[in-house]
Amino acid sequence: KNEKTGYSLEIEAFYKTMKNLVEYRTNYLSQYSYFNWENSLISGGLGQAYGLELSGEKTKGIFTGNLNYTLSWNNRKFTELNNGKWFPFIFDRRHVLNITGAIKVNDSWKLSFLWTISSGHRINFPVAYINPNPYAYGYYVYDGLNSRKLPVYHRLDLGAEWQKKRK
Repeated sequence: KNEKTGYSLEIEAFYKTMKNLVEYRTNYLSQYSYFNWENSLISGGLGQAYGLELSGEKTKGIFTGNLNYTLSWNNRKFTELNNGKWFPFIFDRRHVLNITGAIKVNDSWKLSFLWTISSGHRINFPVAYINPNPYAYGYYVYDGLNSRKLPVYHRLDLGAEWQKKRK
């Protein structure tokens, strides 16, 4: 951090373990499942999240802003799911980049922006539906839990601020 120039740079690493996690069973269906939702839960899961965060900031001058990048992994493991193997959690977003900025146009006006872009969330898409008996419920077949990703997500927010000076 440099107070004179207003620039700072930070690098952080993190690792977190979790236990006794809860998750929904796959293919659990009962006509009473709405009323007995507890039967659709699996408990005793393990989790781990780890990654690296980079952050840069400019706090002085007409233009201010910051840049943040995160590279992370978020995994879960349940003995009853995915054959007991680790799988990516739904919120496993590998890359996240946030850029914010503000420019002071004059004493009254300030313009700002926020741009965020990230890897898509993990999702469970079935590869097949099997219904051997047309008079009963069938079931979906998956090639692994959360093995697919949604498309890259991004958005740009713009802002304008006007302040009137009072005597």
